[in-house]
Amino acid sequence: SLPCLFVFAFVLGRLFLEPIKQSYERLDNFIKDSTHEINTPLSTILMSLETLEPDQIPPKQWKKIARIQLATKSIVLIYNDLKLVNFPSAFPLLNTSIDLKHLIEERAEYFAPLASLKNITLTLKLAPLTTTTDQKRLSTILDNLLSNAIKYNNPNGWVKITLQDNTLTVEDNGIGIEPSKMQSIFERFVRDDESSGGFGIGLHLVKSLCEQLKISLRVDSKRDEGSVF
Repeated sequence: SLPCLFVFAFVLGRLFLEPIKQSYERLDNFIKDSTHEINTPLSTILMSLETLEPDQIPPKQWKKIARIQLATKSIVLIYNDLKLVNFPSAFPLLNTSIDLKHLIEERAEYFAPLASLKNITLTLKLAPLTTTTDQKRLSTILDNLLSNAIKYNNPNGWVKITLQDNTLTVEDNGIGIEPSKMQSIFERFVRDDESSGGFGIGLHLVKSLCEQLKISLRVDSKRDEGSVF
């Protein structure tokens, strides 16, 4: 009978989907466990680098150390993203008064060494603005937008950060986004450029955090011309 067929189809579907579900759960648990384990060695590396004195180290060696610092900063960004994605309940929404101009300048300074590796010019045009929001989440949004603008840019390119009329704009003249992929760039684990690495969670996290903070998010992009967030 028809009801029996529905029951049979349902049971058969469950049997087929169960291995996929188990694989997803194992992967999810692995990512969460790995995120937790990364914390201790990452903290040790950062503390060790911060205690080094540039004037006591030969210039050639210091260049190597500077690259290690940049690589460590990249790992820190990934680690912070994974923490917010996997353990959102550990970071309750905490609204405080924030000098947004100062915060943007601080995050731009953090990324300046990374931009210099590709000879990318960072230009800031910031009007004073104080807002009340969650600083950790807002910093994560800024970090991902700036990181992407540098990562997906060309050598000798530029990134312009503008704050005016209650709007923050991060613009670059990098590789841009394919029109066919514009609708999916905010999906989890989706990457527009497979050669540039990453987990594909950055823009997914940006959109999610913007929704949490009630920030409007818009993107314009043309392939080989750049993007504006």
